[in-house]
Amino acid sequence: MLELILWLCVFWPFLFHRFYSEFAEQKKISELEQELPSALLQIASYPPQTPFEKILEDLSDGNRQVNREFSKILSAVNAGDSVGVALENSRAVTKSKLFGRSIELLASAYETGADLSTSFKEIAEYSLELSSIEKDRKSTLAIQKYTLFAAVFLVPALIAIVFALVAKLDSSSLLLSQFGFGENTELKQAVFLASQGYLVIFCLLLSYFTCVIDGDKKRLGLYAITFLPICAIVFLFFSTKI
Repeated sequence: MLELILWLCVFWPFLFHRFYSEFAEQKKISELEQELPSALLQIASYPPQTPFEKILEDLSDGNRQVNREFSKILSAVNAGDSVGVALENSRAVTKSKLFGRSIELLASAYETGADLSTSFKEIAEYSLELSSIEKDRKSTLAIQKYTLFAAVFLVPALIAIVFALVAKLDSSSLLLSQFGFGENTELKQAVFLASQGYLVIFCLLLSYFTCVIDGDKKRLGLYAITFLPICAIVFLFFSTKI
């Protein structure tokens, strides 16, 4: 058990970096999509023949995430790219579908010269509704996720308590003879092995359901090697305290 904990702890710096990177990226996307409606309404307010460079300069003015994204587009234009190429490159690399759709509309308006102010207003209203729905969904999923995280501590603790109680049985106990164990050490070893097997299966299932909540099954391995040492530490702690 201790060897498993030490071996898995080697991966914890990598896990921390991976989870922090994903958290930072998701936070950027969330901020971008929350700030996007105001930017879209600002775009819709410009007269039809307003130069795109002027629009990009105004949208780049600020410290918000949406300003930073448009600042990247403006920097590409200033570096020599055409507005169309800069918009397409931004659309290709963004991980926000809503921002990507907005960039597509901007590119269409630039190429055709059409007045898409109505479309920008509709997307702004849609993104506001989507943001509200997404907040409700995230709050519901957060409750489910925190419940699973609590189980990482509760289940190993309960199993450890059972194991500790079994370990205290004396050799004359009826339970030992009833299950065919001659000595307490035999029962203790059997319960210990069964507990470890159960905890491994439990951690794998818990990792899977957490990935389902996240909507990303690629995180299965990351959650598994995070939950396994936590369960092992909790089990060892409670099994020695009872």
